[in-house]
Amino acid sequence: MTGNRRTQGGFTLLEILAALAVTATVLLATLGLVRNLTLTFDRGARRVDQAERLALAVDRLAQDFASARYAQRATEGAAAALFAGAPDRTTFLARAGVGRHAGTEEAVALAVETTRDGARLIRRRAAWPGGQARLEDQAFDSPVVLIEGAVEIALSYGRLDPKGALVWTPQWSGQPGPPRFVRLTVRDRATGGDLLPGATFAIRAEAPAACAQAEADASCLQEAPKKPGAPAKPDGKPDAQPSGPTRT
Repeated sequence: MTGNRRTQGGFTLLEILAALAVTATVLLATLGLVRNLTLTFDRGARRVDQAERLALAVDRLAQDFASARYAQRATEGAAAALFAGAPDRTTFLARAGVGRHAGTEEAVALAVETTRDGARLIRRRAAWPGGQARLEDQAFDSPVVLIEGAVEIALSYGRLDPKGALVWTPQWSGQPGPPRFVRLTVRDRATGGDLLPGATFAIRAEAPAACAQAEADASCLQEAPKKPGAPAKPDGKPDAQPSGPTRT
């Protein structure tokens, strides 16, 4: 034969395998990048959601503690305030501010419940029957989860000692009056970081015991203790203030 034989165009098997390897590498790198972006977005979204839930919880607690009522009942010959607190639970009498119960008295219970992954803070309520009713006898219902996640939650209670210094205690039981402040601590379970630094709520129910009597009139307020931030005492020392912001 005279003349040149025309060769057919195409790829060899080796070239095809090399192209497939490069394509697979690019795809794997792209998938890894997309996965990292998705995880980062997820974490960011969770942080924003957690921050919003914490803000809503703080607002709800601020309303509850601001509406705490000063009331007493007789216990074994002594008078004790209708307020009881522990690190994982607190119950008190408050004025309902929303819904069909607005303006009435209600018993409020805040309970810290441990879960498999962390903890949650649940609010429950009960209509207050009045009279000599006891907080511990109320059938609390209408549970609302205020805080939930991989966290550790604790409550503590602040009072002023005779020298005007603020003292924190994990228990509040059998006291003649409510605490001056309630502090909520929420820590990240993994890092131990405080998610709500300075979350302190002021209790404004500061009327003296005489005002809780049925025959009491306005004169019972003359001996009411000063609120935090009031003018200095005769000795020149103002009432103690909690460190960090205070919710009222």
